[in-house]
Formats: sequence, structure tokens, C-alpha cells
Amino acid sequence: MSRKKNPAALIAGIAATVIGVSIIAVAVLAVAGIITFDKPVGSASADKAENEEPSAVIAEAKNKDLEWQTAELSSEDITATVETEAGSFVIKLYPGAAADRFTLLAGDGSFASVGFSTLAENMFIQCPAISEETFGAEQNELGCIYGAVGFAMDGEEISDSLFAVTAKTLSGMSRAYMDEHGFSSQRAELYESLGGMPEYEGRVFIFGQVISGFEVLDSIAEGRTSGYTGGYAAENPVKIISVSINPPEVEESEPESEAEGQN
Repeated sequence: MSRKKNPAALIAGIAATVIGVSIIAVAVLAVAGIITFDKPVGSASADKAENEEPSAVIAEAKNKDLEWQTAELSSEDITATVETEAGSFVIKLYPGAAADRFTLLAGDGSFASVGFSTLAENMFIQCPAISEETFGAEQNELGCIYGAVGFAMDGEEISDSLFAVTAKTLSGMSRAYMDEHGFSSQRAELYESLGGMPEYEGRVFIFGQVISGFEVLDSIAEGRTSGYTGGYAAENPVKIISVSINPPEVEESEPESEAEGQN
């Protein structure tokens, strides 16, 4: 005599089997990448991904630095005149710790008789470090374009080795570097039009831009050297005679007329 099966038990068994098969199927599809699960809003992973994307504020700051570097001299800019044995050139200084250090060294005459001892053809000219001291400063977004002036970096610290970019054109290596490191179209176009050494960003702390006397810069860069094997050591380094700091031009207000004075 057979027992009569309980309908409720039968239905429960079938449901459990269907659910089990469904879970296994979903797991297989997920492993295969066919089904994906969205992370909840506000999760740690989602927040990290969002923070890694450059914000509009950062992009705007970068653009402002480039605009300052390529803009004409304003009445608010501080400049420095570098007098050398080959003539003089003028730099406008970007406010910050590196420019302050340059101004301090200029004020105590530290650059006098220091020569541009390294001349890398169509690349840069450089003076030896004045001291063994290094310092830190907040990074800016100024580019290593033609005529950019700064200090060479010693690891993550800044040395007092004066450096100027003399590359008038962009090399194939420089273009490849920009492609590999994802330079923005605006920054890439700037290098294409003005020349420079984008691969030296992060290796030189730029704090100024030459605004006049480019012919003197070019003249220094054309000096004879020991070549690549000799480290591009200048045979006759052009020496700096002096560096003078020029304060911003202050527009004088027109004197009041006698009639206005009486009122």
C-alpha cells in the first residue's frame, strides 16, 4: 500500500530545487563576467574611483598657471634681471617658496661669478648648485617650455642649481613622453607651439619665465661643450655677473586738482 504524497511538501521540494539551480546559474554567469553587480553608492571602492578622477577645480588651477606663464608682463609681476658676460635677460617670477629662495640668493649676491657649466644642446643650460642645502615647496603647474627658469630637483627636494629651458622645438622623444603620460590637449599644444622639455616636468621646479633677452639665452646655449660622453660640460662657462630683483610697477594716481582739494 503506497503512501499518499503531501502536496505542500512536494511543492516546497520543487521550489528549493529551482532556487538552488538559479543561484548556481547566477554564480557561473557572474564569474564569466556576463552578469555584473553595481557597487552601492558611497562605498569605499566607488569613492576611491571618484577621487582619482581630476576635478574641475584642479583642471582650472592648471590652466591658470599656464595662462600666467604665457601671458604678457602685468603691473603686478615681480621680475629679475640676470646680467651675464653674454648680456642680460629678464625673468618674471611666479609667487612661491622657490621664487622667494631665488630672490634671497639674488639679494645676498650668491649668483655672482656662478657660471652656466652645463649646456645640453637644444635642451637646457644649468649652473652648479650654490650650496648643499635643499628645500621643499608646494608644486605648481608651470611647464618646462622654452624660456622656463627654475631650480633642479634633488629627488623630491629642490636644490639651488639654476636651470633654464633652451629647447625651441619639441623632439620626437618629448612627443612620445606626452602621449605616454596623458598630457592634456591644451598642455600638449603649448609645447608644440613654444618648444620645451615636457619630460623634465617633476625633475625641475619652474618658478619663472624669460620675457626678454631670449637672444642672450640662445647665445649661452650655443657654447662649446664636451659633448654627451663628457656630460655636456661647457668649455668656457658664461658667468653670471649679478641678479637684481625688480618690484612690481605701481601706477601712480593722478594728483587731485586744487578745486577738488578745496572741496
